[in-house]
Amino acid sequence: MQVTVSLTVELPSTATFCEIEEACVQASRRAGREAMEQICRRMEHARGRGARRARGGRRRTILTRFGHLTLTRGRARRPDGTRCFPLDERLGLAPHHEASPWVRRRGCELAACHPCREAAGLLSAEVGTHVDHRAIWRWVQQDGDRKLRERAERVQAMFSDGEAPPRPAGPVPPRLTVAVDATGIRLVEGEGGSVKLAVSFTGTEQFTPSRRALLRRHVFADICEPDAFGQALAYELERVYGAHRIDACMLLADGEAWIKNLAGDWLPTARYQCDHWHLATKIREFCSREEPRFRRMLHRAFSAPHHLAAQLLAGRWKGDPDKARELSVYLANNGDHLHTYRTMGPGDWMHGSAPAEKHIELTVNRRFKRRGMRWSRAGARRLLAIRLEVIATR
Repeated sequence: MQVTVSLTVELPSTATFCEIEEACVQASRRAGREAMEQICRRMEHARGRGARRARGGRRRTILTRFGHLTLTRGRARRPDGTRCFPLDERLGLAPHHEASPWVRRRGCELAACHPCREAAGLLSAEVGTHVDHRAIWRWVQQDGDRKLRERAERVQAMFSDGEAPPRPAGPVPPRLTVAVDATGIRLVEGEGGSVKLAVSFTGTEQFTPSRRALLRRHVFADICEPDAFGQALAYELERVYGAHRIDACMLLADGEAWIKNLAGDWLPTARYQCDHWHLATKIREFCSREEPRFRRMLHRAFSAPHHLAAQLLAGRWKGDPDKARELSVYLANNGDHLHTYRTMGPGDWMHGSAPAEKHIELTVNRRFKRRGMRWSRAGARRLLAIRLEVIATR
């Protein structure tokens, strides 16, 4: 199908470059709308004499990249007796959507990085007409809910219905590192919401002299209970990497019990590694500002963690009894997992949770923890599902 439109730009002789540029943009938008109207009109008339005689045609106005476009399309009857608009189905326009798929997708992408009012201003500048921030909020809720339902169906199919794990799109890597962490956001219900995040990668490479890049990176996050998070994470690792076929898989975390249990419950091929930095931080808090004492305890923690835990419970290290008990429990739970990276085989295995900490900042903090922000649990989950897709494409 070939459509020809004319482009006319009227300007005074004293026009500046900015005025010329704005006039050309407005003229191109008018020409784009005219071309779209002609194409849609031809597609509707191509249906035949029945379409041209259809007096039950309805008008529909949608927001496009060139502004608002009004279509007139006729109805038809399906074999089962229900009525439909063939032109809408031919164009892929969902019922009751007031914007084109590109505009909705672009609005959701902007809302994943900016508050809805800012996203509405940015989208308005792109399409050349006003876009209400409430429309963008509605698009995020609808599209995010659809993504969550689709993911829940796929996870249920693998764990409850017994379907085989999905085949990964790329080759199965020989080794994989999965770094897991969690952070809290403020909820309108009054209780804090725990956002659990996992960043998986097959290796690292030197990107700049002071920065390394993650290879085949995949980020997954959700606001849910540990078991639900473990199920969804196991599905994502199967879909992206084929996790059960990987020879060496390491789960890297800060020592929280629920993360450690992921390896036994949902990632059976993974071996757990406790982050060294978090252990050192807990020991420094116990020792306060006594640097020599901190050095002695840190050496003892890595050489004989269980012996140090027993000494702390017995009161042989001077300090706060509550902090001593907390540090003893931490050492008892993670003492056997401080040197897992040395037994993982060939490769440069990490023993710090910096990747998870960094992606908590990039994925959660920069969008969900700005000043004054409070979220409903359902709304935060829907926006987070969209934000994950936006980050994956970068």
